[in-house]
Amino acid sequence: MNPPGRIRNDGRNYGSNNNLITQASRPDANVLNRAPIDVFSGSLANQVLREEKVRAVRNSPIRVGYYHYDRRWCDDYFWFPHYVFNPYQTVCHISPWYYYPYLPGYVNRQYVTILTINLGPFQGSYYTWRPIRSYSSYYSYNDLDYAIQDLVDAFERQDRRAISRLVPLRSRVDILIDGRYAYSMDSDAFYELMLDNIYQSDTRRYNIVSVRRNRGEVEIVARHDFVDPWGRSDSVYHEYRLRESGRGYEITAFGSSYYRY
Repeated sequence: MNPPGRIRNDGRNYGSNNNLITQASRPDANVLNRAPIDVFSGSLANQVLREEKVRAVRNSPIRVGYYHYDRRWCDDYFWFPHYVFNPYQTVCHISPWYYYPYLPGYVNRQYVTILTINLGPFQGSYYTWRPIRSYSSYYSYNDLDYAIQDLVDAFERQDRRAISRLVPLRSRVDILIDGRYAYSMDSDAFYELMLDNIYQSDTRRYNIVSVRRNRGEVEIVARHDFVDPWGRSDSVYHEYRLRESGRGYEITAFGSSYYRY
C-alpha cells in the first residue's frame, strides 16, 4: 500500500475527503453484497433518484464513501481523477472496484462511454500457463506467457511497468461488472484506475484461475486475494480480454465480480 503524500498537481484534484475510516475509532467491518444497481437497464443516476426502488433491486444497501487502511488517506491521493463517492450527488456508474471497501465504488458518467457492443461468453480452448521463473530453462515461453506474468507481477509486486505493457496506447478498454458490459473508458484513464488497485490493495496472491484463447484473442480469469482494512481475508475475481498486437498482448476489456461467473 502506498502511504499518503502523493497529491495531484495537474489541476484534477477532488478537494474532498470521503475516507470513512478517519473517525477516532475504527468502525465495524462493513459487508459488501452483490453490486446493488442494475447498471445495464439505464444510468445509475436515473435509478438512485428513487432510493427504495434501488434497494429493492437486489435487497442491498448502496455504497457511499470508502474505508481506507490509513486514516490519513484522502481523495486526492487516488490516481484516477473521476471517481464518484456518493451516487446520490452526481450521474455515475459502478466502478470496477465496487467490491473493494477501501476503493471508490463509482465513476463519473461524463468520463465513460456506453457503446452498443456484444461482450458475450468467450469461446476458446484452454491454455496451460506456468509462472515464469528466470532460473528455469526447461520451458520455452511465448508472448502470452509473459503477458500473464505481467498481470501477476503488477498486483503481487506492485509493478506499474508490468501493467503499462498491457494497456493499449490511445485506445479504449471495455468494462464489465459481474460479467456484463457496463461502459468503456479511455485507455490512459484505465491505466490510472488500475494503479489505484495495484498500489492500495494489501495483496496476498494474484492467482490465475483459467486462460482460454481463440486465435489472437485471450480470456484470463484471475482471483485477487487480499486483506481488507479490518484484517479479513477476501477475494475478488478479475476477467481480462486480451488481443495480440504488434507490441505483444493488450487489454481490450476488464471486469470484476465478487463471484466467479
